[in-house]
Amino acid sequence: MRLCAVPLSSALAALAFALFLLNSGVATRRALGRGDAWVVAFVAAATVLVTALVATVRAHDRAREEGRRGLFRAVAWAQSAALTAMFAHRVAALPQAPAMACLVWTMAGGTIAGGFYCIFLHGRDGAVVGAGGRDARQA
Repeated sequence: MRLCAVPLSSALAALAFALFLLNSGVATRRALGRGDAWVVAFVAAATVLVTALVATVRAHDRAREEGRRGLFRAVAWAQSAALTAMFAHRVAALPQAPAMACLVWTMAGGTIAGGFYCIFLHGRDGAVVGAGGRDARQA
């Protein structure tokens, strides 16, 4: 099971990563200019987590042993769950209505739980399910 469904060329991946780092640098500089240490910490943590997630997915795709691949899946899920929780915390603080904050956290929890289901529980027998519920290897 590959975590990254669409393979990117090395040049395109390097360009995307460079743009991501540039954007993170701009956000950090603006937050530093405002003297907002919390935003600087948030941007730095998110940048580190996204970078680690990309490295984990690449390591998963290159791993040969199923035990190591399972470990990389668990680490990737934990990293994505941490990112989801971080962004939910930031977004839930924005609306004035507590019901909206509750909705944000409910959606974040559903995303984390759905990711867990898809990565660890769905298709445990190794079958890839395609359209119509048929095994894609039989098509």
